[in-house]
Amino acid sequence: MQIDLNNLTGRDWPVRLQDRVPFSEQDDLKISFTATPPATTENLNRQRGVLEWRFDLPAGQTRQVTLETRMQWPEGKELE
Repeated sequence: MQIDLNNLTGRDWPVRLQDRVPFSEQDDLKISFTATPPATTENLNRQRGVLEWRFDLPAGQTRQVTLETRMQWPEGKELE
């Protein structure tokens, strides 16, 4: 997933972007993610899977945030 942020104004803006990623409550289900750029905060306010980025977005500039999630489940096991 890719999030595009565009500052169409003539001034710089502080940005606070929040998004979420899945998490597992089962030991056998392995979930990992890659965020580019890395999130400033993971598990925001102690909420599992909530990410936050904080940065300044200069006037007329664009910034992209990319999230990739991977899930691994043992073959032959049943997901409950």
